[in-house]
Parts: sequence; structure tokens; C-alpha cells
Amino acid sequence: MRIRVLNPSAQLPVGILTVKDHLRIVGNDENSYLSNLIVVAGDWAEHYLNKHLISKQIPVYLDGFSSEIIVKLYPLQSIDAVAYYDSDNVRQVLTASDYDADEIDGRLSSFGGWPATYDKYNAVEIDITVGYGDFHAQLPRSIQQAMLLLIGHLYENREDTTDLKLKQLPMGAKALLSPFRDPSI
Repeated sequence: MRIRVLNPSAQLPVGILTVKDHLRIVGNDENSYLSNLIVVAGDWAEHYLNKHLISKQIPVYLDGFSSEIIVKLYPLQSIDAVAYYDSDNVRQVLTASDYDADEIDGRLSSFGGWPATYDKYNAVEIDITVGYGDFHAQLPRSIQQAMLLLIGHLYENREDTTDLKLKQLPMGAKALLSPFRDPSI
């Protein structure tokens, strides 16, 4: 299974005003730097959780159909389309009545069997939408708070090294994210 993010969200996973309030910053001089830190914290959270935060459309590519297809991208909002290259190498699009989609578990199965595909890489494309929602307000607050902790750390420690002995917070970012993480993924 191969993926490619087509439409990354322009929406930040935490609002700039929320970050400025958290860091007690007045004024707009550092907005560009703070926006960069928000993106970095969002990327870190997505990689740690193995989940997408803000809604985005992703095509999933397979070399062919199997009896049951499992799309392991979370949280899965919808399976939008299934297309494939038929045995004559012509692109075909299946209708939703051709397959059963379990959007909770990300499973797809065919009613009566999948069609034959052309023997090539990426012969099947499944378009999906993943993420908690279109806006940062739809993210669980614990995920937002974890990102705020990381943003605060990066804001206060702008270099790779320090003379200070830093200690991790007992209820730090990883502790806030752990209920949302599936260790089996």
C-alpha cells in the first residue's frame, strides 16, 4: 500500500491565537515563527500517533485487488472512490454499490468479487479522506495541549544544545497523546 497526500490542509492544527495565549505573547512580530512551530508540532504529533489531525484527501495505491482490503490510515472519515486499470489498461471507476466499505475499520470488500486488473504497479487507487475534522477546534483537547507543550519547549529552547539540565514533565506531550495512540499500528 502506497499513499500520497494530495490536498494537505491549509488549516493549522492549533490556532495562532491559542499559541500566543499559551506563551503569553502580545503582538504579531513572531507570528511567522509561531506558525512554523505549529506545523512542526502537528507533524510530530501525526508521526507519533500515526494519525492525521486535520482533514486531508489521500489516494491509496495497490498493485491489485485482494479479497479484503484494509486501509490503515486513521482517523478515516470516508472512502470517496475506488478506481482501477482493467485488463486492457483502461481506467475504470467503481460505483459505491460495487463494494462494501466499513469506514470504522477501513475495510473494503467486493459484492461478487473484484474485477481483474492490468498487471502494473498502482493498478488500484482508493481515494479516502482522513483526519479529525476540517478545523483545529475539532481536534481532541489533549492533542492540542500536547502540541502546545511541544511548541512552548521549542519556543523557549531555540538551539540544539543548552547548559541547563532539562527534565521531562511527568504529564508531558507523550502522556497527553498516549490515549489516542494505537501501539499496534
